[in-house]
Amino acid sequence: MKIESVALLINTMVNEKNFSRARDLILIEWKRLTEAKNYHLLNDNAKQLVKIIKEEKELGTFDSLTPKEKTILNIVNQYIRELHLSLAKRIYTEHISLFEREDAQKLLSSDAKFMCKAWKESI
Repeated sequence: MKIESVALLINTMVNEKNFSRARDLILIEWKRLTEAKNYHLLNDNAKQLVKIIKEEKELGTFDSLTPKEKTILNIVNQYIRELHLSLAKRIYTEHISLFEREDAQKLLSSDAKFMCKAWKESI
């Protein structure tokens, strides 16, 4: 696929807030997109997403969590945000070791961190 088409597709995905698909495409085309001549084809939001991925790679947090673990953390964030605390606690108790990891803590919302701390103390 031409890099112009890739950039247009990523820009569209980011504008539609489809960040997971945009991220996947950015990772596939990483070398070509990070070249200066191609980077300028991205819109501001897509450039910001590229910067975030680059920071994750530099800090070593990029591959520290598997996609399944990230999904678990996002589900707990969602359940806590929607006040489905019993479901969130059930997932927490099944994956306590995941929630104790520092890299996982970075993906939790402040409410989720608070609830996980409370659940940890109650166990």
